[in-house]
Amino acid sequence: MGVVERAAARNAAGRTRMPAPSDGDASANWCAQAASWSALVTHFRALLGILSLPPTLVSARWHDVLLAHRRMQFVSERLGAAAIFLAVVTLAWIPVDYALIGGDTNLFGLIVLGRGAVFVAFLAIAGLRIDCYDPQQGIRAIGLTVATGVVFFAYVHAAFSMTGNNDLNQIGHAQYLLMPIALAAGIAIFPLTLLEAMALSCVPLLAVIFIASHETGGGIWIQIVAVIGLMAGVMLTTVVCSVSQLKLLVDLHANSAIDQLTGALVRRVGIELMTIEFAQARRTRRPLAVALLDLDLFKQVNDRYGHDAGDGVLRDVASGLRRRLRSGDALIRWGGEEFVVLLPETDAASAAAVMTEICDAGLADRPDGSRQTVSVGLAEADTDALRDWPELLQRADGRLYRAKQAGRNRLVDAGDTVIPFGRPEPLLLPLAELAPDLVPERAAGGLAGDLFAVTVRIT
Repeated sequence: MGVVERAAARNAAGRTRMPAPSDGDASANWCAQAASWSALVTHFRALLGILSLPPTLVSARWHDVLLAHRRMQFVSERLGAAAIFLAVVTLAWIPVDYALIGGDTNLFGLIVLGRGAVFVAFLAIAGLRIDCYDPQQGIRAIGLTVATGVVFFAYVHAAFSMTGNNDLNQIGHAQYLLMPIALAAGIAIFPLTLLEAMALSCVPLLAVIFIASHETGGGIWIQIVAVIGLMAGVMLTTVVCSVSQLKLLVDLHANSAIDQLTGALVRRVGIELMTIEFAQARRTRRPLAVALLDLDLFKQVNDRYGHDAGDGVLRDVASGLRRRLRSGDALIRWGGEEFVVLLPETDAASAAAVMTEICDAGLADRPDGSRQTVSVGLAEADTDALRDWPELLQRADGRLYRAKQAGRNRLVDAGDTVIPFGRPEPLLLPLAELAPDLVPERAAGGLAGDLFAVTVRIT
């Protein structure tokens, strides 16, 4: 056999065996199955994550003012659109009712009358002006929408019973068993806490159980049990969707609102929060205090030790402030080394006492071992009789300037009283380094080798 014939024989044998592609296909299939199983486990763990939710996803009582306000804005916008949609569908379903039960004019007339009333109710809900400053008003409006659908559901079944058409096996009657399922599914469009989603989605389920308790017949119970089982699945999906939307909102709020260096609110979000708090204080006639803080001689830290050291001091100061502030207070990084502390429901005297206690011993250690002190200007809406938050902050800024002029490390309160804080240990610096122009030149006939020493307390 020649060389050509032997090569052809080897190629033919290789084509008949082909072990490598077969092994490769098996390996590829196994990898695909492993990837699918890994994705399934990941999704299952995400679903189980609902068992270990943070407090902000369980109850609205853990929401700060700004998060509650933003959530109510979402709820208000979506509720208006949902109510209009439900109003349109309520009237648009009349031809379907006529096709299924049009032969019974009494029953059809009662259903049309009920649909007209529900149409008006949904339009009224769509026209509600939800106060976004009230964190519960939007939830009550959702509950009213669900209750309107449940009342119509009960009314329809009462109409069927009154006209002697209480057989749920009839398609005209059985179609209304799907209404509670639709109501429960509709709740999923709102960002709700776990408790809110469970409470609202349970209402349609209880309506189905109530109607079922007044029905008779084995065949009917089979349908009702099937509807209840379907509703249980819809309720679980609704709760997961609502809580997931809230988690997304909470994450967006945290990422866009928090200054990454200090953990305080950024200025843009602080402006929004002060607008909300000032409007709420005016409406409820409650006090609102604002403290403007500026770190004393902070430029020395950056100049002598570098900006990384300065960032560390800023971070420690903000951490100390957040740790000592009350749960309802807010810390805002206003710019550079300036911070705003928002003190809701706090009068002028209480605000001065709070800030004195917080700032009395300094807020952090500087790189040289001394304490970082602050100067504070304080303003209060009622005491200063101001019309809006910019005026409130401007008044606090003026008092901060007075605190600086008075020697730093002190507070000027809403009564323009200067309150010094506890002073740290003195820091000794050479006068020539601190103020070279103050060093006296040696007189021509002066003593050689005389010393000039100055002790300076840095505050």
